[in-house]
Amino acid sequence: MPHRSNRTRILVAAILVSLGCFIMLWRGFSPPPSLPQPLPLSATPMLTQFSLATQAQYSRPSMAVQTFLLPLTSSLMIRYEDGSIEVRSMASFQIEAIHPARGTSTLSHDGRLVASERLTDQTNEGSRITIWSVTDPSYSKILLSSEPITEDLAWYPDNAHIVVLSQKDIILLRVVDNAIIWRQQADTDAVRSIDMSPDGTLFVTSGQTNQICLWRVADGKIMYCLANQGPLTAFSPDGTILAVLDRTRTIRLWQSRTGAYIGALQHVNDAMNQILFDPSGAFIIGSTSGGQVLCWRLTDLRLLSRTTITTATETIRTLLLSQEPAVLFAGATSSISLWRVKRSYEHSTR
Repeated sequence: MPHRSNRTRILVAAILVSLGCFIMLWRGFSPPPSLPQPLPLSATPMLTQFSLATQAQYSRPSMAVQTFLLPLTSSLMIRYEDGSIEVRSMASFQIEAIHPARGTSTLSHDGRLVASERLTDQTNEGSRITIWSVTDPSYSKILLSSEPITEDLAWYPDNAHIVVLSQKDIILLRVVDNAIIWRQQADTDAVRSIDMSPDGTLFVTSGQTNQICLWRVADGKIMYCLANQGPLTAFSPDGTILAVLDRTRTIRLWQSRTGAYIGALQHVNDAMNQILFDPSGAFIIGSTSGGQVLCWRLTDLRLLSRTTITTATETIRTLLLSQEPAVLFAGATSSISLWRVKRSYEHSTR
């Protein structure tokens, strides 16, 4: 009897999983395959030099708070604290376009659409998400006009779905018809921002509490939470490693799928504002409240360089690092700047 009971449980579980996959496909949402296993950090290229040289710098009365690389034109889209949005050339850094002021925004993976939060009225009782085109000014679509204020947004890699963090829920939304695929209640103190893994398998949430949580995009369920971590997070380019700045100002690395601890970058006692992996996955950079950019290599987790790019009184709020051309964009309290990146690697036959 026990054997038959176990077989029955396995059969019922298999049927439920198949039914869940069918429902998601019927709704028009197909989750990606599982993440690959992370490579050992020793397998990453050995970075031997990282330096920055000024390419362009401008004063700006409003702080840059979000930056996106437009892959179709190799331009930068910058959103400022006052809501204004500029598109600047990566080559000349000159303004190419100016868009109407918008709230928290996120760029689709193909670089064609932007989802932006805008309040519907002065009472802050609701918000709307506007989907607009980078290249076609006539295209505009409004979603979720009755939802509470939107805290953060993240595009799914198929460019057809977005994860929306409101003041009470996390929602996976299909853009074409405003259909809700799933909805999960969110703790507004614990969840204030979302960061999607590059392949769309997972997303991480962080907030005012001392923990971060990893969620499955497929069903909106929490996989695990890490205490005393956050709020800054960054996924490696393949999505297998999650970097987290904890409350002790230490950047720790975790296997994103399992929550297994990998190690900590060499500790620096600096207040950090942003961390990100470079596109090759060989190093991590971070910005400080004292106007510096720090670079750690992943082969030995050591701090390789520290470069001052603004005055000590300026806070670097946003960073963006492109692979080709190798440039770094930095948005500080009252200035924006573009820097040429010089990198050298140790050639190995490992």
